[in-house]
Amino acid sequence: METIKSKKISDTEIVAIVKAKHWFEINSQFFNTIFANDYIVCRWHDFHDGEKSNIEGKETIAICRELGDAELIYCTKNKK
Repeated sequence: METIKSKKISDTEIVAIVKAKHWFEINSQFFNTIFANDYIVCRWHDFHDGEKSNIEGKETIAICRELGDAELIYCTKNKK
């Protein structure tokens, strides 16, 4: 997944900022209120089996229009 910022906060858990177009399906119903270039602060678990990455437990934390707003929220969520 293409991220703007990301931090691994445990062996498998990642908190990141990504563009909405990478987080949601391109043909998603959300795109009438959420723009493809909005910023998503999110969390997921990334499990590797030696051959491929398996992303599980995707969680949307916040949706922001401005990168600065997303960065403020990201900074509060990337600590454990």
